Amino acid sequence: MVDRISSRPVTRNVTTPSSTPQATGQQPVAQARSTPPNRVGDGFGSASNAGQHWGTKAQSLGAVTGPAAKPKTQAPANLRSKVGTLEYYKARHDDFVRRNPGKTPPDYYLGYGDKYANRFLNETSPKLSKAGQEWLQKTFVALQSKIEDLRQKDPAAFARLEQDPEAFRKFAYGTHSDAYVESGLSKLPPGDLAKIALTPDFKDVLTKDGIAQMVETGLRVGKQWAGDAIDAGKSWASNKVKDAGNWIKNTWKSIF
Repeated sequence: MVDRISSRPVTRNVTTPSSTPQATGQQPVAQARSTPPNRVGDGFGSASNAGQHWGTKAQSLGAVTGPAAKPKTQAPANLRSKVGTLEYYKARHDDFVRRNPGKTPPDYYLGYGDKYANRFLNETSPKLSKAGQEWLQKTFVALQSKIEDLRQKDPAAFARLEQDPEAFRKFAYGTHSDAYVESGLSKLPPGDLAKIALTPDFKDVLTKDGIAQMVETGLRVGKQWAGDAIDAGKSWASNKVKDAGNWIKNTWKSIF
């Protein structure tokens, strides 16, 4: 039997029809090897437990690595109580910095508003007439109130506007003409107008926005002056007619 087996080519791990346990007295090689265990459930007890385990892991990782919720934007502070004071523009600047760390605040706050609030009230005001000083105080309040009015009307829009220094400067310059005219600029004497006009630095006035506000203010003041002149002319003519009538009346009496 040994010679007969050795004369055949040996095929490992293969069971032939003639290689039966009864013929050889051995277990077939292929069957002698044990089948590797199913490792899907190793460490977890079963495939079902494995799925539950990794599902829990995924939820845990998602809680850690998922997108963080965006922090809510803080609303601009109500600074109405500071309107009419020299602290207003600095307070507005500081409020932006507090709400937007690392971002650039509108340069209008300190570069124009705070700068000229101090210059006009500390240097120009003492040189003006009483009417000019009253106008200056009214204008000071009006300019700051217009900023607070926008904040109060739409805090979110105001906060977005602050993010764009150029756009905020354009908005602020756009309020100047209304504040000047509504406060009575056209009623001031020529001496006050000259002192007021010469207070700002040319570099702040000779800009696109600065020129635009000067032109608009000039046109509106000129229109008011023209109206005043017409009213004055009407008043003068009316007085002359009255004077002429009184003269005729008195003359008639003296004759008769």
